Amino acid sequence: GSQIVGPFCTKNILDISEDDMLFWMAGDHLDIENELHGIYIIKNNDDFLGCGKASGGRLYNFVPKPRRVKLSD
Repeated sequence: GSQIVGPFCTKNILDISEDDMLFWMAGDHLDIENELHGIYIIKNNDDFLGCGKASGGRLYNFVPKPRRVKLSD
């Protein structure tokens, strides 16, 4: 859904780094610097990754378990 709607959105888009993208796609929650609140579309460069809820300096992951990427050592 975020890949369809994302290019047309102008608000509530959060751009994350390459390192954070790997943790996000693995299903981890991210710590964020600013105190954002609400639902955000997560983006890395031109790729829309999904959505998450920001609250209290943390971005909670909503990527479903079957779609999470397993990281190898």
